[in-house]
Amino acid sequence: MLCMFYALYKYTFSFNYQQIPEGGHYLALPVIAGVTALFAAYAAIRNVKSEYMPADGLVMLALLVFGVLLATGNGWYNLHNEIWVNTFCGLSVYLLLRMGGQTAYRKVIVPIILLFFLLELCVGYAMLFSNFRSERLSLQITGHLENSGLYAIYLVLHFPLVHYWVSTNIQNRRARLALQAVVFAAAGMLVLIVQSRAAMIGAACYAIQLLMDAPFCRKHRKQILLTSAVLLLFLVAGLVFLKPGSAFGRFIIWKISLEHWQEYIWTGIGYGRFPVAFPSWQTGYFESLPMSAISEVLSADEVYVAYNEPLQWLTETGLPGLALLLYGIWRIISHKHEPQALLPRQLQSTLLILLATSLFSYPLHVNVILILVSAIMAGLLPLTFRKRHLPGSRWVNNCLAALLLAVTVIATDTYRVVSRWNGLQEAITMSENEQVASYQRLYPALKYNPHFLLDYGILLLSRQDERAVEILEESKSRLVTVTVLNALVQAYESRGNTRKAISNCAALTYFVPYKFTYRKNLMDLYLKAGFPEEARETARWIVAMPVKKEDETVVNIKRIAGTLLQ
Repeated sequence: MLCMFYALYKYTFSFNYQQIPEGGHYLALPVIAGVTALFAAYAAIRNVKSEYMPADGLVMLALLVFGVLLATGNGWYNLHNEIWVNTFCGLSVYLLLRMGGQTAYRKVIVPIILLFFLLELCVGYAMLFSNFRSERLSLQITGHLENSGLYAIYLVLHFPLVHYWVSTNIQNRRARLALQAVVFAAAGMLVLIVQSRAAMIGAACYAIQLLMDAPFCRKHRKQILLTSAVLLLFLVAGLVFLKPGSAFGRFIIWKISLEHWQEYIWTGIGYGRFPVAFPSWQTGYFESLPMSAISEVLSADEVYVAYNEPLQWLTETGLPGLALLLYGIWRIISHKHEPQALLPRQLQSTLLILLATSLFSYPLHVNVILILVSAIMAGLLPLTFRKRHLPGSRWVNNCLAALLLAVTVIATDTYRVVSRWNGLQEAITMSENEQVASYQRLYPALKYNPHFLLDYGILLLSRQDERAVEILEESKSRLVTVTVLNALVQAYESRGNTRKAISNCAALTYFVPYKFTYRKNLMDLYLKAGFPEEARETARWIVAMPVKKEDETVVNIKRIAGTLLQ
């Protein structure tokens, strides 16, 4: 478990579609699947009678489906898809922790989770002291995660487990309260500094939960709940004005997502396909935006998540999927445990915090948090649903070990190929011809990876190779990014295909609508292709657009657009 959690700690592989992976889930998958396969094989050889619950059967079925799709899939369902791989890792960790039983969970797993929480807390304070005088301090305290907001959510999610461990291991009441206060204050200080609104809301929800569980409040729980709900609504409303631009941007994302959700009300667009669909949705929205709503362009940017996990789940799986998800969460959170059973109640509180934070962020797209959730579910589900042993425990373990071993072998080979690709990016002495030949050899194994295709296409474009457009279009079909659209504009321009260049430049302009340089390029392409009216319309938008950050480039672009309109 220490080895596995170290791999997660070192390669948190936070959700990021803008960067080429440098290890990330390619390393984590063979490590996690391999460790779980070893434990399953050991259980099968020693004929260990594992107590599989009904929920474990569902997890094994999901693991089977994901494993087969990852091992044999193509297109969107393959080892290059972070969402599918991260989900597979989470399911594997769940089963691994379940094999250890409840005693091992309390005595081993919970302390390991809290150990890494304390390490992340120390890393956060090290970043705080090293960047104390920085003007962008709130953005630079990230721990080992991608950004400060996700880091704050990660800290808050551990509050219930901290409360459980301190309450059960420290007998002196004053020492117990003092230690809890110190840890909560230390983590809360970082949350306030980074100004994570989702984490603040999650912490407020947990504070309400603690208040309702307090002995002196049990007689007035309904009144306290109602008052707290009203105060929580005021808090949410107030936090909107903490970062109004960011909040308004998320409202726009939700608005666009809800507009297109109605087209897939029953089936959704497919699990994990939101990042593929949303760029075209946002492009269409801002392409038809009236001039009266021009201020909205300041709140839009390159986005691949909905900043609302239930909403994204709704768009991907439809109404039936969302209903099933909410029913499962309600069954788990609403289950009543014995008053002295502190652990399950604190695990329920963790899920409550996760649900609150997921309404305003994307914590389940960060694999470290997904693994934490898997650990929470592994401890909670056996205490929520009654025992029902599955027959053929040895046969189940054998099948499980075989499946995980097969995925481990395939994932290891994929990691080896990706490592060779990353080595090409760092190769300084290699000639261009050697690089092209190397990319061509890697293409069959990495042809479903949009980042690899983009890298390969840009290399071909630099050599003015005819295959550049084909490879870049293939990358675009798998994931639309600003980089690939820019490369396609350049590629089509170099080939003299101005109409195709205009099409991609327009998509780029409306995908990231606040960028003046993209609109300037679109205006120039319209003039070059002989479309003066379209060029003048683009110039009107340039002149009318508000400025996010004024500089000399923006001033010059506005001046050129104004000259065209005269």
